[in-house]
Amino acid sequence: MSTLYFWGLPMLRLCAFEHFGCIKVQKKAREAKLETYLVPLHAASPDAPEGSSIGNSLIHNQQEAWSRKNISTLYLSPSTPVDIIEFTVSSYMSFMHRSFRPFRFSIRDGLARVIQQSTLTCWSMYLGAKIIHDISNGARPGNCDGLLFRLHSHALANSAGDSVDARLTCCHDLSIYSFMILGTRVGYTLFKKCTPLFLDFINTSPDLRSSNATISLHGALSSPNFGPCRFAAFDTILAVAFAVPPLICYDTTRRVSNANDDMLQFIESVYGWPVEILFILGKVNAWRVSRWMGQADTKALVWQEIEGEIQNWRSPVEHDDRALNVVGRFAIYEAWRQAALIYLYMGMCMVNSADPRVETATRQVVQLAGAIESGTNLESHIFMPYLFHEAGAAARLEKHRATIRSKLISARGDSLWVLPGSDAVSVLDHLWHGAGAGGAPTTWEDYVSSRLEALPLGDVPGI
Repeated sequence: MSTLYFWGLPMLRLCAFEHFGCIKVQKKAREAKLETYLVPLHAASPDAPEGSSIGNSLIHNQQEAWSRKNISTLYLSPSTPVDIIEFTVSSYMSFMHRSFRPFRFSIRDGLARVIQQSTLTCWSMYLGAKIIHDISNGARPGNCDGLLFRLHSHALANSAGDSVDARLTCCHDLSIYSFMILGTRVGYTLFKKCTPLFLDFINTSPDLRSSNATISLHGALSSPNFGPCRFAAFDTILAVAFAVPPLICYDTTRRVSNANDDMLQFIESVYGWPVEILFILGKVNAWRVSRWMGQADTKALVWQEIEGEIQNWRSPVEHDDRALNVVGRFAIYEAWRQAALIYLYMGMCMVNSADPRVETATRQVVQLAGAIESGTNLESHIFMPYLFHEAGAAARLEKHRATIRSKLISARGDSLWVLPGSDAVSVLDHLWHGAGAGGAPTTWEDYVSSRLEALPLGDVPGI
């Protein structure tokens, strides 16, 4: 078997026990090229059983047994030769153009640096670039699932000695790719498996703990390290969208510090998640966890303080772009404000969707969606299911439900976002034809029940 060389980057080999190992390779001349597309291992090995794939070998015992008999290198197809870094950066650049707002630094230079930080980063980003490239060109990413699972297991096992932050970033990247191509249940299963790495990082960073030894949400979100910052942000958002407890029981006390928020600002630039709203959602999540444990503070002051924070928050609109983009971002920020109010009233105050405050917030989310220019990148941000889960859970009028459903259906083909719109549609359909049939008022617990029925999130066996 020939050895694959490429300049400046190590190569991974899949051994007989399905582990990845770093092979130190000789640097070739700078103009050396790599092919762009990964070929499934069974295509590279003539004795592979028909129909087998790397992903299926993790689930089906006979295919797993076959794969362990072979020592296979990560193959690259002979088509479209291009430098691996350039291909990866270019694919991510096409994705970054859909970000919520422009970046204040060179994304191309930043990506080129990040991809060379570790072997894990190199291969997880390359796999992501392949997926992004295929989806952007209307193709289904082929035979990436098994490689994704194995690379995820390799990062968890730390067999290459990478830093905890690099391993956490790699595993989280791979969970995001799973949401894109394999669905919510698989994606969330892999995301949950990132938790031990997050805790390992916290154990090496005592400044991220509060005085009572719990993990500070503010500290994690303000971490200068990308891995823990992004994990805490996703943990907070997914807990709201999926109506589940966050994976970590955070201390939501706001710190008075000079913490660097660069990483969190980067996440906001990509996804459009307002920093302050993240903290507020985290507070409501924490209250709900305390309620489940019988420790919730039932004083009115608690929710009124949070309500005041939401109402007093000022969206960080910048006037250095096209006027329509400025208006669009302002509308999205305001939609987040209204969604946070819906979650506060229904999730913490325990009122139903007939409450006038909830009805007002729901109506405003739907109206704000109409302020976004059709066909722009911002349109996908306003219709992201994180926002529409709250509005949909509260919608009683058929015209509001029809608007929300049609927008989510139109976003079904947009697989580059973490939570597919089709998942939101199935949950809301269950709610609207069940507890909310005929426009009947519903509670947040009704939404929880519909999510449990229409979108179960139990661990996927074999992963």
